Amino acid sequence: MKKILYLSTITVFVAFVTLISLTGCKDSDKTNKDKMQNMKGMKNRGHDDDHTHKGQDKMTNHMKHMDDVRDWLKEELGDDYDKPIKEATGAQIAFGKSIYDKTCFTCHGTTGKGDGMAAAALNPKPADFTDPEHSSYYSDSGRLYIIKNGIKDSPMVGWGSSLSEKEILAVYAYVKSLRAKTTAVQTDAKGMYVCPMHPNETGNKGDVCPKCGMTMVMNKKMIKKDHNADGHTH
Repeated sequence: MKKILYLSTITVFVAFVTLISLTGCKDSDKTNKDKMQNMKGMKNRGHDDDHTHKGQDKMTNHMKHMDDVRDWLKEELGDDYDKPIKEATGAQIAFGKSIYDKTCFTCHGTTGKGDGMAAAALNPKPADFTDPEHSSYYSDSGRLYIIKNGIKDSPMVGWGSSLSEKEILAVYAYVKSLRAKTTAVQTDAKGMYVCPMHPNETGNKGDVCPKCGMTMVMNKKMIKKDHNADGHTH
């Protein structure tokens, strides 16, 4: 009788230990899975944060470069930095294009968007002359000075020893015309302007909304916003 009672006690104890072990393993597995999930989430958040910070750092560095170049130009040119340049003629722009197509397209691209054959290997990237904000960041005299003397600590070289004053002025006339063409296209583009009260109603500059008669305003969604996404030479 004692032997039977003893065996029964052992059996109950073993069953109890087994139950605790199984429950503990199950809870342990769940805990480990939760930990792994949390670690994965932290890793992903860390990656996203790192990506965001790198993008912000890149933007900050790019803008600092632009500011530094502008400060340098103002120091070099003094009062002449804001000196206006005579409006270009059609013949001058055409002459400038012929020079641009021989000397500038490799870096700045055939259309001036900064996407030439050599652009990918350059840091900072070549300027996009079709971007109104970018191309007007420096004064006309400042841009002219850059073409002639280049930009220190950048791939942009000066052409003062290769081109005459007339040729340099013509090149800039053509470069500036690319900005003007882009601005005109944006201004006249259907949908560039919207009604403040009825955003589905779109039109051109000066149009009024057919529903309420309000003058249409610039559609911010269509304004180019990726101008400083990558660093580039100015």
